[in-house]
Amino acid sequence: MGRTCWWSAAATRPDRQLYFSRAQSRKVFLVIRGDDLNNDMSSYLVKRIEQAPNIDVLRNTEVRRALGDGFLNEVENGQQ
Repeated sequence: MGRTCWWSAAATRPDRQLYFSRAQSRKVFLVIRGDDLNNDMSSYLVKRIEQAPNIDVLRNTEVRRALGDGFLNEVENGQQ
């Protein structure tokens, strides 16, 4: 439970995998371009994600660059 996990709603449709990855991760970041999770997933899953203490939803944000050598080491993001 020591890794950090990044999810991008633009790259993958957020679903149960995102929610369940929180159990093995210290911190989970979900990057979405808009401001409403309900556009991409069911309301029960949105509620669970928003209540999870180790999931941060970065709204109105985009991934600008992902860096690493074999593993993701750094994510550069920015507000839209």
